[in-house]
Amino acid sequence: MNNGLMMSRLATATRQFFACSDEVSVETLSLHPVKQDIKKWVATLALGLAGSQLLIAGAHAEVTQQTSSQAPVSEPSAISQSASSGLEFDLNAFLAQTQNLNRSVQASKHIVGELSPVNVPNRSAQAGEAMLAAGQCYLYVCTNNNQICSTDADCNDSDTTPPTVSISSNKTALKSGETATITFTLSESSSNFAIGDVAVTGGSLSNFTGSGTTYSATFTPDANSTAGATINIAAGKFTDAAGNNNTAATPETITVDTVLPTVTISSDKPALKQGETATITFTLSESSSDFTVGDVAVTGGSLSNFTGSGTTYSATFTPDANSTAEATINIAANRFTDAAGNNNTAATQTAITVDTVLPTVTISSDKPALKQGETATITFTLSESSSDFAIGDVAVTGGSLSNFTGSGTTYSATFTPDANVTSGTIDIAANRFTDAAGNNNTAATQTAITVDTVLPTVTISSDKPALKQGETAT
Repeated sequence: MNNGLMMSRLATATRQFFACSDEVSVETLSLHPVKQDIKKWVATLALGLAGSQLLIAGAHAEVTQQTSSQAPVSEPSAISQSASSGLEFDLNAFLAQTQNLNRSVQASKHIVGELSPVNVPNRSAQAGEAMLAAGQCYLYVCTNNNQICSTDADCNDSDTTPPTVSISSNKTALKSGETATITFTLSESSSNFAIGDVAVTGGSLSNFTGSGTTYSATFTPDANSTAGATINIAAGKFTDAAGNNNTAATPETITVDTVLPTVTISSDKPALKQGETATITFTLSESSSDFTVGDVAVTGGSLSNFTGSGTTYSATFTPDANSTAEATINIAANRFTDAAGNNNTAATQTAITVDTVLPTVTISSDKPALKQGETATITFTLSESSSDFAIGDVAVTGGSLSNFTGSGTTYSATFTPDANVTSGTIDIAANRFTDAAGNNNTAATQTAITVDTVLPTVTISSDKPALKQGETAT
């Protein structure tokens, strides 16, 4: 094949390769000595000028005499090769010596490079194959101040692919006390990827470890938070072995609920007496599906009629009988959970004053028996103070009470028996007076007094209504 035909085909291939996408500026094209043939150099140049928006099939394959028929270029429809205006230059001028081409290519334009046989002093190009001798040149292409393609000193293709990183978590949601293991998987090994490259919201990372392409860390969510956590890595935070900066990662999100549910306890009555009950209300800060009456600790009484759902529950509290001990209703920590599984905090205990002891009264007399003209002092001793105990609460038979006096737990009165009676009683029925809590008294034990106020009489009779001298009568 003659050089003209071969170079014509290479020129055709070069035009295909040199398509530039919109808004891409080719700022610098530098040629420097390397060990490589011009055929691979052309392919490398094509990749560089195309930029990241143009996918090139077989970009690293050598361009041969059949390049034009193999059609190694694959490009999206947005790339224009047929723009009416373009920038053309002779690449051969840059093979003779190291030079820079400074040009700006605007949108929808393309760059075309022409190849022809070259004669470089002290260097040779093999006729018919366009092979440059060892030590000829290497290619460095820069677009928009970003390196697109270059070769190393041996004209091996340099790595210009930016490393990527994926972030994953072994848990999608976290509650209080839990942590997640975050894994960072790099597409290429990096020696400068560090925990400082990771942006975290809603928590913190620790125990960072790893090397090469795999790293991990422990994520601990913030306390008392329901804000979602994110773990992210921005672009340009670390590099691969070739020095390429990473692209931005896709953020990893974790649902967080580290707010512990609370519960408040209230009673509709602060104090209870015998026969009374109170309605106890439990108000949760978050809905719970496992809160039950068994979660409630009670002293001095019992709960019944437990009902409710979500955040509001209620129950009936009945105090113990014959008790003056303060009743308490309480819920300890870790008795129920919220939707995220967080255990509750301890409630503030609710106390209820209880007095279910019924007051009693004892009746005594200073005299067990009375005769006509005598009186007895009756003493009433209450088990609890009362402010409503009165003489009218006392039932009396065979006499009457007077001079009623007393207060608190001790009262007294004077009992005067009726005339012509033989017995007397003093009694107090149930529910006649109350204690300070309002409990009604129990019935007293009746007190009886022997009474005899019947005056004796005498009857005189004679067996003879009249007597004469010498007679007697019985």
